Amino acid sequence: MISQKIMRNIFLTIICLFIFQHCNSQSKASETYHLLGKIVHDGVKHVPCGFEAFAYLYVFEIISYSDNKYAARKIAVLIPCPELYGENFFENGKSYKLNVTKTKGSFVGLDIFDQKKVKKSLLREKVWLVENTLVKID
Repeated sequence: MISQKIMRNIFLTIICLFIFQHCNSQSKASETYHLLGKIVHDGVKHVPCGFEAFAYLYVFEIISYSDNKYAARKIAVLIPCPELYGENFFENGKSYKLNVTKTKGSFVGLDIFDQKKVKKSLLREKVWLVENTLVKID
């Protein structure tokens, strides 16, 4: 018999997938940018998304970025429910390829973990990960 904990996790995963799919269709209207970067600060240990979903701030050193107007060498990326990518997926010093958007649009209702840290970030711009576009390179 499947335990209550496993059933709860399956249920929450299905709900998250439904929300992400719905959000993905809305986010296509906003402009997306291609980012190749290396994580230089991976934030805090993750509290798993469950009844409440969180986005976490990751700071990337830019290797290449398709927004030619952005001149800084680092960028802050908000990533929803990072634990869905698996344990040890996000590591300092590792490179990632991803698409980002400047609008929260598709993530309305998501809480940002450690909101004070996000507001204190000295980085000029904070962008949101576009779903299903994150690839670990090394």
